[in-house]
Amino acid sequence: MLRKKRAIISIIATVLIVSALVGYIAYANATSYVGTVEGERITRAEFMYFLEQVKMEMEKEADITSPEDREAFWNVKIDGVDAKELAKQNALEKSKQLKIQLIKAKEAGRFLNDRDYLEINAEIDRALADVSWFLNIMNQKDATRKEAEKEFKRLYGYSVKQYQAIIENLKLAHKFALSQEETITATREEVEEHYLENSNYFDTVTVTQILLYKNNIDSEGWQPMSEEELEQLEEKAKEILQRIKDGEDMIELAREYSDEDENIIEDINMAKPMENKIRDWAMDARVGQLEIIDTEKAFYIIRTDKRTSLDDVYERVESVVISNKYNELVEEWAKDPRYDIEINNFALDRIKVLDD
Repeated sequence: MLRKKRAIISIIATVLIVSALVGYIAYANATSYVGTVEGERITRAEFMYFLEQVKMEMEKEADITSPEDREAFWNVKIDGVDAKELAKQNALEKSKQLKIQLIKAKEAGRFLNDRDYLEINAEIDRALADVSWFLNIMNQKDATRKEAEKEFKRLYGYSVKQYQAIIENLKLAHKFALSQEETITATREEVEEHYLENSNYFDTVTVTQILLYKNNIDSEGWQPMSEEELEQLEEKAKEILQRIKDGEDMIELAREYSDEDENIIEDINMAKPMENKIRDWAMDARVGQLEIIDTEKAFYIIRTDKRTSLDDVYERVESVVISNKYNELVEEWAKDPRYDIEINNFALDRIKVLDD
């Protein structure tokens, strides 16, 4: 009798375990994708990848500068839509457009080659190297690849294997886009118009500058100047500015007075990491303009000497115009009901835009 009871208990336990396992598998499958486009699944990992992109774009557009700004931003409505919901909508649209391009790439017979896979593997290695570096700093020891992969998943919400699948899809979509862009042309007028509206994003401005730092250096390192010292430094900057206006050689004066003699002549563009105030002034200034710019760290006596023209950057501008035309083509494809998303709300509703 006892043996029979044990057998029954064992059977019940087995059934419960199997039921739990089946339930887990069903749940995992139901939450593994957020929607489909013509039968192609938008995986949860793909959606999370684009959601992170969208969040960064929205925060940059809103000029978020503090944790308080960030919290406030994500609790407002944008054009009547909750900011977090808008982020999800935008991520879904990016995911949809990727799927459309993948569908069309396969229809066109596009595929990845050995070189593509080498580049993808190199990208995976770079991503893991960054995570390993972080772990090494935190733990004061070299992280194993397994530890790096575990931390990668914790940071991004998807595994390295899932990330590789995302990169493969992006690579194939990019190859297809390039093949389509080869068939698209841009007229001189279109290129000129885009350049005139966005020249600061293409041009490089060459400046001559004299830096007068607002710090003193002593045995304890850099020390901020007193108010009196700052006033004297500003007067010094004004005197140097007047000497340049009176015809003295600015480069010679820079060699004599600048606290940075390695960057007397510098090329500046929108991509260059530097003080925003200096970059913005240089990109908006006319050639030959000479001013004192007062920044947090220094007084800059700065002059624009030359600026690139459309002819210098024509190919770059033309490439952007063509790329924009391709993006408009993708947006047109997305309007086709054939590519409407069948949303898996069960999975989508369980994804949080912000971590708790």
